[in-house]
Amino acid sequence: MELFRASYYNLLVQNGSTTLLFNGVTSSLLALDRATATAVMPLLANERSRTAGVGYNDWRPPTICAADLPGSFADRLPELIEAGVFVPASIDERDALRSSYARSRARAPLFVTITTTLDCNMRCYYCYQKDGNLEQMSFDTCDNIIEWTKEQLKAAGHPKLYVDWYGGEPMLNKAVIERYTAAITAHCDRLGVEYKASMLCNGTAWPDDARGFVARNRLRSIQFSLDGPERHHNKRRGLIDPNGRPGRTASFGEVVGLIGRLIGSTKIYLRVNVDPYIGRDALELIDICASRGWLDNKTRFYPYLAVINAMTDHCGFLGKSPKFKAFESEFDDIQAEFYTALRRYRDEKSLEVVQYFPTRVTINCAAVSDNAIVFGPNGLAYKCGLDVGDHHRAHGALGSNGAVDGSIQADALPVDRWQKYDPFSHPRCGECQYLPVCMGGCPKAQIDKDAAQIQMQSAFWENNFDRIIREYYAAAGHA
Repeated sequence: MELFRASYYNLLVQNGSTTLLFNGVTSSLLALDRATATAVMPLLANERSRTAGVGYNDWRPPTICAADLPGSFADRLPELIEAGVFVPASIDERDALRSSYARSRARAPLFVTITTTLDCNMRCYYCYQKDGNLEQMSFDTCDNIIEWTKEQLKAAGHPKLYVDWYGGEPMLNKAVIERYTAAITAHCDRLGVEYKASMLCNGTAWPDDARGFVARNRLRSIQFSLDGPERHHNKRRGLIDPNGRPGRTASFGEVVGLIGRLIGSTKIYLRVNVDPYIGRDALELIDICASRGWLDNKTRFYPYLAVINAMTDHCGFLGKSPKFKAFESEFDDIQAEFYTALRRYRDEKSLEVVQYFPTRVTINCAAVSDNAIVFGPNGLAYKCGLDVGDHHRAHGALGSNGAVDGSIQADALPVDRWQKYDPFSHPRCGECQYLPVCMGGCPKAQIDKDAAQIQMQSAFWENNFDRIIREYYAAAGHA
């Protein structure tokens, strides 16, 4: 008779008289009434601490068989096994996750990020790019990337190609986007390769025929950003003047107008940036979006909040600011209110799309994939978009023959720092009950040993996990 035991990655959340049972490996969420929860609790082992990074090596749940389960619960054993609540007693769950993670990294689609320019028509105070960097990708470099992409598709036989347009502000160099897309989509169509593109942009510098641009360039998703409601956004994100100095030209109306023109033509993510000065005013965006009909069903519009923090050394002052550090816990409360308000218009699926609900992470960043690359506008090759422009973090340079030369400079950081990234061997991540839904968070933070970022990731789950589960359950239509 096969023996089973409770998964280490089960977490229980009390919700009134109901016990919500979540499993991180499958992302399943089961609701247990009081009687069932009381009967099955001894088999699930001890109530888990919410402290991140402790517990795996001390996990000693009892072994069970179907006969050990109470009453009708025994009939549900196949369902519970499928949900990941019980696993075969003989397996090491962490090793199984490690193997699955390694397969995901190896089998990931070809993912190419192209930085069309490091220039931008805004000068946001928190930007991680250095001011005045006017690098633009030339047609020659674009053509080299086209040849490199074709060679990769031929050599590895990738069935899918994902392209992400990045900057600076990528729309300041639209010609490169059009040139690359026309050549590569025609090539993919001939080969039967699935092509998908996405873009991160500030919502300005778009052509009048915005929907046509989206269709021609097969943009399946676009991320726009606002710094809170209009009075905050325009104060800090005015467009620069002709001399390159921050100007007073408002951009909120331009961004909002563009979103209105594009609604329904592609998936749109709206990142609402929040800092101590915007604070709770960010909540106003829910009603603003609703009044424009963007939150209606089938619009494929997904707003979410993001705290402004230190992404790189260039904006590291944010991580040292007492005001910003003190704001982290307040942001958690604002974020909770934001998604509570969003639930008036959207169901639980919206929380999954914006990754607010803790879903299983098969690969936590394209940078640790075996099949991903980021090209800077000058043809230098990186693994992480946040490194672009910091030349000693490049691992190669694209040549005219469509190959990446890895011997570009003596002080370049080795690319294998990404290949060696392993959350399972990290002393805290490997022990952590949140590992399946986090995988160590941002690999760059781990590689750069950014203690503040790592701690912030842990604190998010420690402080918010129970609340998020309850909110998701409520969004699914349960009291």
